[in-house]
Amino acid sequence: MCGNARLAHSTAERAHRTSQNYPAPLRTTTKVLLAHSLLLVGQVAAGDRLLREAMGTLDGIDPLALGTEVYAFLAMDLMWMEDWRACWRVLEAAVGRARAASAPERLVNLLAVYAELELRTGHWDAAMAIATESAALARDLRQPITAAYALTTSARVAAHQGAMQVCREHLSRGRELLAGLGAGLVDPYIDLAAAQERQAAGDAAAAAAYLRDLDAKVTAAGMRNPAVLQYHADLIDACWRANLN
Repeated sequence: MCGNARLAHSTAERAHRTSQNYPAPLRTTTKVLLAHSLLLVGQVAAGDRLLREAMGTLDGIDPLALGTEVYAFLAMDLMWMEDWRACWRVLEAAVGRARAASAPERLVNLLAVYAELELRTGHWDAAMAIATESAALARDLRQPITAAYALTTSARVAAHQGAMQVCREHLSRGRELLAGLGAGLVDPYIDLAAAQERQAAGDAAAAAAYLRDLDAKVTAAGMRNPAVLQYHADLIDACWRANLN
């Protein structure tokens, strides 16, 4: 979350090597985290291979026993791979298990990813509802980074729907939650939401400025997979409309 994808990758590699003599659930957990880091740094084929291996192991394991955070990472990775159906299955199973157990603390990360999935697949009303639930749960559980991530999703939905005041309110709350936390992998989502709000308002130059700042942050973080943050088309469009090189 600190914004150093290369360090995340090297740490995940060490964790995965260390886990080889431990039980299968722990090895699978480190495999999911290593796949996540590989996708972040752009090693997509290697990351996808590990994901498929992990999914085979996770079948039949209780998400509450292993930890729903693992399933949230797995779902996020599948979303980046645009394997929508597999992502949906993972989230439905884990969310359903957490709801059945009345375990809201296990829901919050899953719902934040679920909201992003619904946004990316064009289900804006569902994305808004799920993001709102995730942000509220995260606030109650004092998880500001997850709350801010969910708010960036709801802000982007609001921008797409032309609900500019809602978008700005959610952006403002997200910024307040992230202030001083150094959450370098979530901060760019704030820039993306702010850029899309400016685009919707017809201010292409301001949108381009936000997106150029986002691009610099992503590059500095070592994130080399364009599927993680889908902003490149917005950047080209904003620069073209603002007559910028």
